[in-house]
Amino acid sequence: MDCEEAQAAVNRTLAEAFRAAGCGVAYALRTQRNLRIQCAVAAGVLALALVVDASATEVALLAVACGLVLGLELVNTAVEVLVDGLWPQPSEAARRVKDTSAAAVVLGIERGARVVRTHDVRFTVRLARTLEGLLGMVPVPDTTESFVRQTGWTNT
Repeated sequence: MDCEEAQAAVNRTLAEAFRAAGCGVAYALRTQRNLRIQCAVAAGVLALALVVDASATEVALLAVACGLVLGLELVNTAVEVLVDGLWPQPSEAARRVKDTSAAAVVLGIERGARVVRTHDVRFTVRLARTLEGLLGMVPVPDTTESFVRQTGWTNT
């Protein structure tokens, strides 16, 4: 069964529903540059978490944050396709709907980054040490306490 058949089925089986969803993801990946970029960033972030030996909780938080952003981008794509179908000519209403939908993605990215940033100072230190070794960056303080004292950065 191809995508058109799966999407056109009225009384879908579970398999047809998953096939149609897969077709939607494939369409979005083909047509949406931002989704492709976000997928690459998500894969890189999750791979880096494994390199720095992140805890299971940290990896889970990263995966949820990445999934939130990718899900919002898919919803944004659906809204844009629908708006373009309803308003083929540019209009103020269409622009506002698209801008608001895109804002949801930006908010998801910001919230996801905040979760990652504030979750655990130790993870940040491990990440910085790994980057220091890989990129020859500025030395990282030896302890978390030293890091907090030097930067004034906290988990809140």
